[in-house]
Amino acid sequence: MLLAGFAMHRVVSDSSASPASKRRSSPADDPLATARDRKRRKDREDRQKRRTRGRTRPSDDGSMEPWKDTMRKLESLGPGGVMGRVLDICTGLGYTAIAASREEGAPAVLTIELDEVSLDMCRRNPWSRELLTSDKITMLRGDASELITELPDESFSVVIHDPPARALCKEGDLFGEVFYSELYRVLRRGGRLFHYLGNPDGREGPSLYKGVMERLSQQGFW
Repeated sequence: MLLAGFAMHRVVSDSSASPASKRRSSPADDPLATARDRKRRKDREDRQKRRTRGRTRPSDDGSMEPWKDTMRKLESLGPGGVMGRVLDICTGLGYTAIAASREEGAPAVLTIELDEVSLDMCRRNPWSRELLTSDKITMLRGDASELITELPDESFSVVIHDPPARALCKEGDLFGEVFYSELYRVLRRGGRLFHYLGNPDGREGPSLYKGVMERLSQQGFW
């Protein structure tokens, strides 16, 4: 979930409107489908839903469906589209990297993921296939807090940082000053950082938001 106004930058610049997502066709869209055909197609869809349950559908707590959430993230970048290379921290199902790569102004997207379960889901999930086939996307497996130190200075125009909540349990590596300083280093002047957190109304929301803002400001973001 994007916290209101939570876009940090080195120098003010405009960035991206998202591409429209394509709605999947359903049996109801085909008036000529027989009852047997509809049942077969529904069975296939049900099997796919079971395989990707909790990953591609809304969760029990009412949170947004991942692909729609991705569209909102890119829309938050503003008018003009993504301009320049994109760094996507924490790949997840790859929807953010995929959507960013579809932007005409994005020549390349680098995405980093540590969790093997997430990577396995990407390989199994048909909606993540483009992550593995797009020439514009480079995918790295490893700890983002370590891999980012190997990236060149000012090499990205947009950084999208959407760490999982459990990252807070690992000494806060993806929320710490050292990592934020690396984000600042790899972000070019005129670039923007978009940092996403959980529910701001949750138990840790206010204190987490305040701490993150303070640490980012200390590194030079504003």
